[in-house]
Amino acid sequence: MRFFISPDIRRNPFLRQIVLWSLVYAFLVWVSDWPFYAKIGFSYHSIIEYYRGSEAAFRAPKSFFGLLEETHFHAFAMMVFLMTLNHLLLFTGAPRWVKAGAIHVSFGSALADMASGWLIRFVHPGFALLKMGAFLALQGSLLVILILLWVYAWRVETTDGQVGRQMGR
Repeated sequence: MRFFISPDIRRNPFLRQIVLWSLVYAFLVWVSDWPFYAKIGFSYHSIIEYYRGSEAAFRAPKSFFGLLEETHFHAFAMMVFLMTLNHLLLFTGAPRWVKAGAIHVSFGSALADMASGWLIRFVHPGFALLKMGAFLALQGSLLVILILLWVYAWRVETTDGQVGRQMGR
């Protein structure tokens, strides 16, 4: 990640290509989150039913260990994903308040998204609103970060003072 702040990204187009390709994969993660959330449902009642079960739909509530397995995987994956994206964001020309907001909203909403399943299942169904808000906040913050990183990596100045607009230039 040091190449974001060093002239290396200007001298070596392959570094910029690595960042741009990584952002393509990060965008695929962002896009694929939507169908996973659709499995739960986008309504208040479908979220409650997903976590607390439904006799009418013959759906069992999420088990303690089922939630633990989800949380275990997501905690690690989101930490690595968010740390990488936010670390890269620090070296862009984005204003300080944008960087601070992106860091806090992305990490906070990811944590709220993971915690809300537990809260819905074992505390109160009203936490379904937190689940919906956390998901939307996380997706929004990720999209902002991805756009900022894409713009920065695509428009970085080359050694001759020109703004690079093509991969490999």
